[in-house]
Amino acid sequence: MNKLALIGSEPVWTQDVHPDLDIVASGREHGNTLARFSSPEAASDARLRLMGQVGCKQMAAMAPEGKDSFTDLDALPHGSLQGDIVDVPGDGLITSNPDVALFLGAADCAPLVLYDPTEKVLGLAHIGRTGAVLGLAGQMLDYMQRERNINPEKVVAHFGPTIAPESYVLSYLGEDLQAADWQPFAYQSPNAQGYEIDFVGYTKSKLIEKGVPAANITETDVDVRTDRRHFSLTAHKEDGIDNGRNGFVVRLKHDV
Repeated sequence: MNKLALIGSEPVWTQDVHPDLDIVASGREHGNTLARFSSPEAASDARLRLMGQVGCKQMAAMAPEGKDSFTDLDALPHGSLQGDIVDVPGDGLITSNPDVALFLGAADCAPLVLYDPTEKVLGLAHIGRTGAVLGLAGQMLDYMQRERNINPEKVVAHFGPTIAPESYVLSYLGEDLQAADWQPFAYQSPNAQGYEIDFVGYTKSKLIEKGVPAANITETDVDVRTDRRHFSLTAHKEDGIDNGRNGFVVRLKHDV
């Protein structure tokens, strides 16, 4: 498990995933990062402060749609990204540009970093139950291999702060979770009525099937449902804590 480490006196954390990468994660004390849960000014300020922590010139902010679409920022026409923070629709972002950080605002869902240190290609995916079912991580990996020449055996993968299976319990299994390959990851909860859903474990298994070594895949040692430093949609619904989105930023360092 990869632990969160505080950055100085700031209420944000860094994670040691790979020497080529700067990663910063934030929670409730730093502030909500999505405008619909606070004032647009407050959410924008929270994003700008995260951007400052990684020292980048520009930040591409994922605008998740709960689907399996993703954008290769380097394949966009020149000048497509305008402004300090640019919202990009979809559930995945890819770049090799160290001047552009990748951002995801999430609550229970997991930020997933995919990085090939040989080709210097970085991806960030929004992985929740839907992204796992749709195979978003595998699709991004396939694209990065086909179009960006990455080698899955070299890829480093990391799941940022997310909800733990024992905290993500559904009262019944929908058809999408009854497939045979989901059986080890959707199981009767021993502590509650319903089924625990391990979408991180499922996605991890699919990455391994694609050739990513298990030793190259890490997870964050935190459950956002029970760790009150973080926003959690489940905790909001069940416990009435404030709603919002945690921040997660990853950037490729210069001169690597």
